Amino acid sequence: MLAQARSWYIPSGVDTAPFVKWTQGARQAATEQQSIKTQGQDPRTYLAVPYGERVAAKAAGALWDKAAKSWYAGPDADMAKLERWKPDNMPDQQGPAMTPKEEFAEALQSLGCILTGEHPIMDGKKHRIGVEGDKKGEEAGFYVGHLDGHPAGYIKNNRTGTT
Repeated sequence: MLAQARSWYIPSGVDTAPFVKWTQGARQAATEQQSIKTQGQDPRTYLAVPYGERVAAKAAGALWDKAAKSWYAGPDADMAKLERWKPDNMPDQQGPAMTPKEEFAEALQSLGCILTGEHPIMDGKKHRIGVEGDKKGEEAGFYVGHLDGHPAGYIKNNRTGTT
């Protein structure tokens, strides 16, 4: 016979006593959260903290909610210091859309390719291209760019070995 605890199956005959503290802690936390919700209080003010600013937010009193995977203002937080991370105060972070050719050109440059002339040429053929550190006339990189149906491409900097 199988007994079910949460989503785990425990075969009959297994001593569950060592695991009781885990289920009690989870039940207690769930009960506390439920009582707070029934009282109409939301104890957490969630914040929009970029990854690079997590240390500053933590220093200002923000705490990490593992379940929600988000930062929130803790009970000892200074809301004046956390004001800039309130979701209403964060600017939209999405920029204008790029064409596949512009995005591929940016990827080429990020791998050290030097764009000249019409590059990138998105015709599905192999094209040689100069890279940083090349001698005059040398082209130590190549790429293939496609625009048919599903834009895609391949880039290789032979000088660094990066693809």
